[in-house]
Amino acid sequence: NKGNYIRQIATNYIEEMFRDENTLIITQNEAQFMKGFELYKKLNDKTCGLTDCVSFNTMDEEKISGVLTFDKKDFAQFGLNVKSVSG
Repeated sequence: NKGNYIRQIATNYIEEMFRDENTLIITQNEAQFMKGFELYKKLNDKTCGLTDCVSFNTMDEEKISGVLTFDKKDFAQFGLNVKSVSG
């Protein structure tokens, strides 16, 4: 099914990122989670989830302006340069 296909594509891509020396993997701490949770609670009119909110905050802190994602609509509403992953 399409869900399994997309999951496999995402899994392969994530494994590739872990091997790429030019990719920075940022682990989440409690403060980042809580900051994302506060944003999530404020966004009643948006469709983005808690994980997206944590990502938005991290990208802002790290001055990251572009994203490769399956959630093009959610990230675009925050003014990010979005490249969509299609499955």
